Formats: sequence, C-alpha cells, structure tokens
Amino acid sequence: MIEDYFANESTDNIASVLSQKFGDYINYLRSSGYMDLIKRSHKQYFKGIYHLGREPQGGLAGEYTILHDNHFRNILQNQLSLTVNQRPAFEPKAANTDYKSIVQVKLASGLLDYYLRDKKLERNIRHAAEEALWSSEAFVKATWGPHLGKEYGVGDNNQIVREGDISYNNSNVLSVARDVYARSWDDCSWCIERSFMNKYELAGMFPDQADAILSVSYDPKNYLDDNLMIAESYVDSDQIPVYEFYHKDNAARPGGRYTFYAGEDVLLFDGPMPYRELPLYRISYSDRYGTSLGYTVAFDLLPLQKALDVITSIIETIIEVYGLPSVDVPMGSNITPERGMEGLKIFMTDRSKGKVEVINLLDLRGELFKARDMIIQDMETISGVNATVRGNPESSLKSGSALALVATQAIQFSQNFQQAYTQLLEDLGTATINLLKDFATSPRVAMIAGLSNSVYMQEFTGNDLSEINRVLVDMGNPLARTTAGRINLAESLIANGMIQTPEQYIQVLTTGRLEVAIEGTQAELLLIRAENEAIMRGEDVDAIITDLHAVHIREHKVLLASPQSRKNAQLVQATLSHIQEHIDLMKSANKDILVMTGSQPLPPDQPQPAEQMQPGAAPLFDASNPVIQEAQKVNNPKMPQNPVTGQPYSPPTTSANIPTAGGL
Repeated sequence: MIEDYFANESTDNIASVLSQKFGDYINYLRSSGYMDLIKRSHKQYFKGIYHLGREPQGGLAGEYTILHDNHFRNILQNQLSLTVNQRPAFEPKAANTDYKSIVQVKLASGLLDYYLRDKKLERNIRHAAEEALWSSEAFVKATWGPHLGKEYGVGDNNQIVREGDISYNNSNVLSVARDVYARSWDDCSWCIERSFMNKYELAGMFPDQADAILSVSYDPKNYLDDNLMIAESYVDSDQIPVYEFYHKDNAARPGGRYTFYAGEDVLLFDGPMPYRELPLYRISYSDRYGTSLGYTVAFDLLPLQKALDVITSIIETIIEVYGLPSVDVPMGSNITPERGMEGLKIFMTDRSKGKVEVINLLDLRGELFKARDMIIQDMETISGVNATVRGNPESSLKSGSALALVATQAIQFSQNFQQAYTQLLEDLGTATINLLKDFATSPRVAMIAGLSNSVYMQEFTGNDLSEINRVLVDMGNPLARTTAGRINLAESLIANGMIQTPEQYIQVLTTGRLEVAIEGTQAELLLIRAENEAIMRGEDVDAIITDLHAVHIREHKVLLASPQSRKNAQLVQATLSHIQEHIDLMKSANKDILVMTGSQPLPPDQPQPAEQMQPGAAPLFDASNPVIQEAQKVNNPKMPQNPVTGQPYSPPTTSANIPTAGGL
C-alpha cells in the first residue's frame, strides 16, 4: 500500500521516522567502511592540523622520527586549480528570441554574475569542488530564505516581513542521507540534509516552539564520526543539529513533501515540496556504479602516500641519528666527551693512544631516494597531475612547446572532473533563476555590474525572468587568461574592426572579455528588434541621426521577407516609410555626425535639368510636330511573306515606335 511508504507518515510521527532513516544511513556508512575511508582521506588532506606542524617520534622508545611529506594534498590542490582557475561565464537561454526575451537574458546574466560574486556563490562552488576531490562528493544547497533580504512590511503579530533572498550552503556526503541503492543521485526521490544552526536564532524564527528548541542538547562527541571533528575536548556550543527532508513530487508522494525539524523530534514545519527539484546540487569526482555514492582518485592515492611517509621518515631518521659525524678517540688521550665539539658523538677506543679519527656513519643509499621518486611518479600518473603542472618539470623538457604539451595532457586528463564542475555551475545557475521566478514577488533592485547593463533593467521581480528556461556555462578561452593571449585577442579585434577606441583596447587587454568590444553592436541590434516589434504592432517608430542607418535598413527589411507580410499593406507602408526616414537622414543630416557614428552619408537628390527649347517650338517628339506628321505619311516597304503562316510580315505601327517626350 502506498500509505505504508515512509514519506507518507503522519505529521505527528514524521520527525521520528526521518530521524531513524538518517540514523540508518549513517550506520550503513560505518558498517561498509565508507566512513572510515572518508575519515582517513580527510586526515591525510588536513595532515598539518593533526601533527600541528611537528615531527612526532615513533617506535617503542621514540627512536624514529616521523616526517609527513604530503604530496597527497598538493596533487589534489593542483587538480582543483586546473578545474576552477577560470571564472565561469553564465549564458542564460530564453524560450524565444523576441525583444522581451533578449532583455530578460541580459537581466538574468547580470543577476547570475551578481549572485556569483556579491552573494559568494563562487566560494560555495569552490568549496564543494575541493571537498569532492578528497571525499568523493559534495553538495551546494540553494533554497529560498524568507527571513533574508530587506524589510518589506509588517505582518501578523507585528512581525517584520522581508522580501526574501536565495541562500546557498555547503553540505557533504556525511550530511545528506539518501537511498544508497538508487542507481545514481538523479534517481534519488528524497534526501535528508543535516546542518547546524544557532538554537537561539532558530527560536527567534519559531517563537511558538522556542522552549522545545532551546531544550535540544548537543554533545559534539556524539558527532565525531559524522562531522569529522578531531578535538577530544570541546567548548559548549549554541549549535544544534537541524534536519530538512525533501521529497520529489511523484506518484509515491503526490505534491512532494518538505519537513523541517530540530534534534530528534521537534517538528518545525511540514508541508508540500516548495521547489521544482531536490534543492541540493551535487558534484562528484566519479560515481560508484550501482549506488548513489561517489568515488575519488584520492582513495587510490592514500596507500601510496602512506608508503611515501614511511620512506621519507626512514631518510629523516637516518639523517637525525647519523647526520653529524662521530669521533673515534683513543683511550688514555686527553680528549674527553666533555671537551668534544658540541653535537658530536665521541667513541672511546683503545688504539694505544693512536690518532683521533672521524667516523662517517651516515649511509643514505640511493635505493631509498629511487623508491621515493618512484612513489611520487606513481601518484602523479594515477592522478594525471604531472610534475610540470606542479611546478617541477623534468630536466629533459627544455622548450616552451614541450612544457605546454605536457601541461595540456594534465588538463585533458582532468576533463571528467571539469565536466562535473561545469554541470554543478549550470545546475546552480538554473536553480538561481527558477528560485527568483518562483519566489521573488516583491520588486527588488539588481546590483548588476557594468555601466551598460544598467540601461536594461535595475528593478525586477520574478516575472521579469519568465522567459528564461535554462542556464549554460562557458568556461572561457584559456588563451584569455594570459597577457600574451589578451594582446593577441585585442589585436585580432582591431584587425577586424571590432575595436574602435583606445579605451576598448585597454579593457580587452586587462579583462580578456569580448563584451566591451561588442556591447555597442548588441545594444543597436536590440533596439532594432524592439523597433521591428513596434512596427508589427502598428506603433510609430522614429529614426534619429545617431542610428547606424545601414544596419537599421538591413534589419528592418526583414519584416517584409515573407509573402504573407508583403500582403499586409499597412505593414509594408509602415516599414518602407521608416526605412525612408533613415535614407533621408543619410542624405540631409550633418555629415560629420554621420561619419563619427559609423554611417556613410548619401549625396542629396540632384534636380533634373530643364530641356532647352526655342521659343514657340513644339516638343521634339510631340505628335503635333510637323516633322513627325510628315514622317508618319511615309509608306512602309513591302515586307516578306512568313513561310510558316503564309501571311505577309506586319510590323507595329509607326507611331507606336516613335518615342514620346514622356517616355524619355
């Protein structure tokens, strides 16, 4: 029965049922060894915190020096740098190409840029990418926070009503319970996400249940496994665990479900799913086949890193024990350990008071260093992050082209994770637009960067994004990340006439972005599209002197590029009249202004010269002219017979062949 499905539990019992569900997920991670694997990866990645920057001693009597040579972290950090070093460029896509849709695309692009930078979404994304490298997967949660934003009014009980805004938070594999046997994350119908909140802030948000919230206790020791805390002792904290249950709208749970509770059973909200999809967006280095969990190359590097630490510790121990030379002193000599050089080891031997000799006990065999280098090379090979990318190229690589080729191989190897990173960006970009469309009902001001963008829209609501249906991501051209590449790009734009001013050249050179070179043309085309739509609605459109008249004419004539439109006499008249306005301006407007704005002036119309005639003389080809009358009296010659019809050839009449003054 569908009623037996856990997500259909009654409101009174749902919090307890979900707590048990989350506990089952944690127990699976523990029993399967997956949690232990993640903990060891976490410990290795943040090794410096565990050994506090010291060289701990090992062995039964502390005779060994343990040295951690953390190539594990360095390799993953370079992998992260290869993935996120280029700032993404969002490309919103609209369902249509009309003027309204294009304006919305510009607004959406500016909003995404605003949330990426000013709302720190970029930081959340980078954090998720880094965590996915060492723990196999991570999440960014994008939800609507009605308690965020500016004050909008006063509601019931004189509570302040805010306009609301998007909230972004990070979460990890240990905090997002799901059906582990779902074939992929996309196949998961539900998830329970655990986070931590200040209980006093939470009590202020839910004053009716403040006492129950404040009674929730939190002992960090109970969560050492779950949240990877490493401290044995702790200070009292106001943070308490809170849980959010999301269920998709499907046949098992029509309308979906959203449940918010604190501790084990303090229910704060229970209702239908407010979002179009699960609001947690996942990035994974790779996926474990047949499950909804992830996998990472970091798990393959762990045993190699352990072996590397062993060899490095052996080398360090030998150096510390035998690094300083020892002195062999004959017994009976006047040299005593107290009179030896500080730090030197002195051996007293009976050599009949022979000479003092230095004994070199330091024997670092080459095999140790070869084994160490071999392990490092294996780690680089497995991860695909070679020594060149890590800043330590092989001595055989001399030319810049060879170094570039080797670096490119590392970039190509990391394409799978870069694709996962791009997918996360696109998912979050689309989610951001959908959240604004669904919840941004009150007018708000968009802090859109760039002087030109402010022309299109500053104040908006969700309705102003209604035509945007998805967001794509352009990771940009790597060439534009270098100074030489930007210079080459700017010079190419100059050669193609796309850069008109020194200011545009400098902006392309400093930013590597093409918008500064094409935004003027884009604005002109956007204006033309708006004019075309106005003409089709029967509205008046005026041409002005600063228009790019030739471009306007070419784009306006598109209105008449179909048989149906040419049958619309009103549309034809309005289009041709507006085109004539542009032609008239090209003929009569100030030529200097036309040239400076990129239009080619047309010469004005020249008056036709009057015919020079003698006073009282008749027009040359007038039928009343005596010369014409005499010519018409001349009989035509006898014409030959047509061999096909047998009739004589009959040419047109003479008067029909004589041009008139009006026909010249």
